[in-house]
Order: sequence, then C-alpha cells, then structure tokens
Amino acid sequence: MALPPDPSPTLSNYAHPERLVTADWLSAHLGTPGLVIVESDEDVLLYDVGHIPGAVKVDWHTDLNDPRVRDYIDGAQFAELMDRKGIARDDTVVIYGDKSNWWAAYALWVFTLFGHPDVRLLNGGRDLWLAERRETTLDVPTKTSTGYPVVTRNDEPIRAFKDDVLGILGSQPLIDVRSPDEYTGKRTHMPEYPEEGVLRGGHIPTARSIPWAKAVDESGRFRSREELEELYGFLEPDDKTVVYCRIGERSSHTWFVLTHLLGKPGVRNYDGSWTEWGNTVRTPIVAGPNRDRHRGPSPFDGFVMSMPAPLAEVVSDFAEVEGQDKLKLLLEFADELPDLPPELEERAMEPVPECQTPLFLHVDASDPNRVRLHFSAPAESPTTRGFASILATGLDEQPAAEILAVPEDFYDDLGLAALISPLRLRGLSAMLARIKRRLRESTG
Repeated sequence: MALPPDPSPTLSNYAHPERLVTADWLSAHLGTPGLVIVESDEDVLLYDVGHIPGAVKVDWHTDLNDPRVRDYIDGAQFAELMDRKGIARDDTVVIYGDKSNWWAAYALWVFTLFGHPDVRLLNGGRDLWLAERRETTLDVPTKTSTGYPVVTRNDEPIRAFKDDVLGILGSQPLIDVRSPDEYTGKRTHMPEYPEEGVLRGGHIPTARSIPWAKAVDESGRFRSREELEELYGFLEPDDKTVVYCRIGERSSHTWFVLTHLLGKPGVRNYDGSWTEWGNTVRTPIVAGPNRDRHRGPSPFDGFVMSMPAPLAEVVSDFAEVEGQDKLKLLLEFADELPDLPPELEERAMEPVPECQTPLFLHVDASDPNRVRLHFSAPAESPTTRGFASILATGLDEQPAAEILAVPEDFYDDLGLAALISPLRLRGLSAMLARIKRRLRESTG
C-alpha cells in the first residue's frame, strides 16, 4: 500500500510534491512496510561501499536496458526485475543516486514507462544523504517474490523518437540540457568526461540550451518552484516540450523538473539524444566552427606485443570469474590501491580530467627499465580506484617499452563491457593513454 506523501513545506509549492521526499521523511520511514528504496548510480560500485539501509540496487546499464536491441527492457523483463528486487505494484518506491540524481531520475522515468503508480525521488540524492552523515550500511536486504504483473511498456506519453523530433522542428520547444560546450559543438561530452565517438558535434536546430544543473542548488536539491518558473519562463502553457542530452539520463532529470515540479503537460524525453542524432545521416544540426577531431598516427599503431606478466595475470583473474563476480573483483582492487609514498603529495600529482571522478597520477620514468606509477582516488569513487589499482598492479615497476606496447583497449579482455558503461571503461583507457604520453615525453 502506498505511503502518505512527505508533508514538508519545502516541497509543498511544487506542482506534484508527492513525487519527492526529503531525507528527514525517508529516515523516519526506514523499514516501513510498503516502502522500497532503490539506489541507481552512474558509478555501479557505489552501492557496494555503503547505501541507505534497506535499499536495493538497480543498475541502469544492465537492469533497465536490453543490450540485444539497444532499447529498454520489455514488460516481462520489468516484471521479473521488480519481482527480484522485492517490489510490488502497490509499493511506494523511492529512488536516489549519485550525480544529483541523474540516474535516479532516469530510473524513475523508466518506471513511469511501465506506469508504476507511486515512484518518488529523494531530494538531494546520495550525496546529500552522506553529507548529512545519515545512516548507511553494507547489508544487502533479502527480498521475497512479489508476483509483479507484466505491464506493457507505454512509450507514447513521455518518450520521443528521432522522427518525432524531426516532425516538431520549429513548431514545439526543444531543450538541450547538455553543457554549453556540447551545445555549441566544441565538445561531444561534458568537459570533465572523455570525448565520445559521435560523428558530429552541435545541437538540434531550434533547441534552447538550458543545462540540467541549473535546476539544482549547491546541495543537489531542486531549486524552488519560483526559481524554476523563471528558468523555464519561455515555455507556454500548451507547449509539448521535448528534452534531450547525450543518452537520455540528464534529460530525464529535466523531464522530472518540468513534469512533476512545474506541472508542464506532455513533456517527452528524447532518449536517443545526441548519440543517435549526431550519428544519423541527414539529420540537421547547428554547430560552431569546424574542428579537426582526428587523432594523428601513432608510431605504436599496429604494434603488437604481449602484456607485461603482472597485467596479463590481472586479465586472467578477471577471465576466471563471471557476471557480478567481476564487479566484486574490481571492488577488491579498489580496496587494494596502494597508498602514496610519504614523499609524494597529491597536490604535486597530475590530475586526469578524462576520468569522471577525481583521479591523480604520478609517472616516474627516471629509470626507464623500472617505471614507477602512483595513483590517488577518493574512497567514494570505487570504480575509478579499481581501474587505477589494476594499472598499478599490472604496470608499476615495468619497463617503459612494455608499458608503451600495451593496447589502450586492453580492458576489453577484462570482460566488464556488459557490466560497466562504455564511458566509464574509456576512463581506464584514458589513464593508460596519459601514462604513455608521460613516458614518451620522458624517454624521447
């Protein structure tokens, strides 16, 4: 049975305050029958290093998407997921996550595709919960089968496709929620993320740039209704707005703001977003000046050499386990990342901005036959720490020539592609590329 809405006056002015809960409300209702808490993060290992008591994990990459058809799961798959997570059709579901609820909003949007009656966001998400030093646990709850019914996914009310967008150009509002550099075409991803392999940069004609992050304050909570009305004041009451980003997660956040906090009717999320639009032949775009986006030839292109023995052993360790056990192994590596030597301070190290969370690197090639590698990453970033630990284990104290010969896509052999997003895996490649760059500079 659905729980009563959060009566907090901080929520009451929104169009649909019943779609949000505060941390105080959730703390008071932990363990209440009929409440299921779901954590959905970009960093898929965060749940495993601590989560809200009673929360279950929903992995946006493996649980909500069907990789065979590159679409969302169908009704039978959603029912199986809900049954496995102990969620009944009449349960109140509260979702939270990292990144100011990017992926939590994405998960809520997918729940809405299947018409789950009562699904809410935790205002401020995981980061605020931790910042307020609220209770967390490592315990994974045991759930019983709920017999969740098979419900046909209904895309039409809240989902837009490429042809839908082509059909409304110039007649209905489009909002591009990406960063300004992505909107202009200067980048194909946010400044702190690796560039993506999309063919073209820019934005959809007539789209207005309103980055998603403008809707939240410094704490990660949503701004007041008055502030949001001012931000989106250009929208008319009868507009049927379409929002988009790169793959649909940031635009899910804006969809939530427009639909549930401002009460705008008919808002749809174009989840194909720039990954589809920028790679599709003959779709119109607006972009800035032309840019040379091609990497020059490398003297190591096509050069094949066996991995250093320690790295080959790491790859072999991952090959010996399957499925979620690979993530457990990655978490073990994260826990084993060596501490920095006393003489090395983080502020003297090189940041690696291509990673999605803070990562600092130091390469000592004074002895090219014994290269020293040191990494620093916060405990709150277990995936990044795990990747750094893999490189530290596999490449520290190895000859420069052997490190330079390691393929930058060696991570394919780890078998993590089905468990971790391609974007995060490319963070590992970016670390290796930066190490190689420093070695080339040092060894000439």
